[in-house]
Amino acid sequence: MLDFNCYIGSWPFHPLAVETFDQLQEIHKENGIEYGFVSSLKSMFYRDYFEPEKELHETIKDTKYRHIMTVNPLFPACMDIVRYGVENWNIAGVRVMPTYHGYDMENPFLEELCAYLQEKGLPLYLTLWLEDIRNTYMLIPTPIKWDQLSAWLDSHHGLTVLLCGASTYADLNIHKETILAHPACFYELSGMRHGCFPLEELGEEMRQRVVYGSMSGILCLKSSLLHMQMGELNESELAAASDGRNFLAKCPGVKV
Repeated sequence: MLDFNCYIGSWPFHPLAVETFDQLQEIHKENGIEYGFVSSLKSMFYRDYFEPEKELHETIKDTKYRHIMTVNPLFPACMDIVRYGVENWNIAGVRVMPTYHGYDMENPFLEELCAYLQEKGLPLYLTLWLEDIRNTYMLIPTPIKWDQLSAWLDSHHGLTVLLCGASTYADLNIHKETILAHPACFYELSGMRHGCFPLEELGEEMRQRVVYGSMSGILCLKSSLLHMQMGELNESELAAASDGRNFLAKCPGVKV
């Protein structure tokens, strides 16, 4: 099993159970996860995120873990940092956080980034939400409206997208036609809350679009793992979600 949505670093407003790379490796090993696609929380909070991204590269470079760069497209040097990451760090994707960094999906700087990722065959990690809403303090994200997200997905069929932190089953169920109409839109389960997540009720096609992500250390890894283990997935679906084969097949620029 692989973890396609995990982090290292600290959160400004409360401690996390997993903050260091050693702690992340330990919890992955304890739960049978081989490695993860990891991002730096520091980059979310730094205006200039080159140094925290360099630190992440140095931390994981001698392991199987893959680097998902976190950027704010509004920062003037964004594209220079992304190109450097592709050329020198072998990054496996780029994470954006419009709900936290304050731009909409039609922003021209985001569009430039998406065009570059599409050219390089790398996925965009579109982060909708991070921490549990019950812990929100001072940093209050502005949610993306689902109709705007649907319109954006409809106009970016050439880009591989991983939706991270979708908060409810209802959100995915209402918009599953838009997700399925996109040839390379996937989602992970870490943000699901409000009771058990009936993965099987989304239907067979949607189950082909799920990959495993924990959002550890922000959220509890066991919670997302139980969504996978207790869902009514057949052997083939569980294998595809666990190793991300369907997702990675749409990411020709990711070398694994």
